[in-house]
Amino acid sequence: MPRTIYIQHPDGRWKYTEYKNDKKSFEMKSSDRRKYYDDLGRLVFIIDMRSGTYRSFEYDGHGEKICTGNNYRSLTGNIITPKKGKRNRIGSPKKNKTKLKKGQPRYKRIKELSIADTNAITITNKELQRIHRILGTEEAREISYKHIYGVTVKVVSDRYDVFKKYGTVCPKCGLKASFYGIEKHWTEKEKTPYHLNLYGIDKDGNEILFTKDHIIPKAKGGKNNIDNYQTMCEPCNVAKGNTI
Repeated sequence: MPRTIYIQHPDGRWKYTEYKNDKKSFEMKSSDRRKYYDDLGRLVFIIDMRSGTYRSFEYDGHGEKICTGNNYRSLTGNIITPKKGKRNRIGSPKKNKTKLKKGQPRYKRIKELSIADTNAITITNKELQRIHRILGTEEAREISYKHIYGVTVKVVSDRYDVFKKYGTVCPKCGLKASFYGIEKHWTEKEKTPYHLNLYGIDKDGNEILFTKDHIIPKAKGGKNNIDNYQTMCEPCNVAKGNTI
């Protein structure tokens, strides 16, 4: 049986019928919040069942959506403003964001490898595509990872291809890379495979991460293609930004 919901709106009492399997309404990831659409398929309400609040939308003559505000209203029409620092939206607890502690490295490293040893275990995307055509998807997926030093490491990446093809020297500052690190980002879970990061040592003895740079930036129409990549250290890449 459909369920009828009456909502007290400042402009009058609006009636909306809820259906379990209809485009007029559907449950989102949280069963406490629902979206409601009108007969034209336009979003008109976001209702929070747990807090008893809603957010309405209106449309102009051209069909453009006009949000009535960022505040939610109670079913009696009163404005409810979420308290800052406690909730990011009505009925949704604020997510805890862990921050990198001062002095904590961005990557968890378990081993350092020479450039020659790394080139011997990594596979180019072109080789992987050939294996995929001959042996199939499952075999290609297995070859993309190798179990070394007690951990699983991804051995296929655009970055590896760039470093193999264009070398390991930054064209801007001339810094030369000297080793790879078997690492994963500090926010990644234990089950996430490790990857290989290329590093060089500057004149002050600091480790400098190497990256692949877009010669023509994506913001200016550059493509994700090996011909539009180049090796570059991270500080120079950041300084280059969206310039050519």
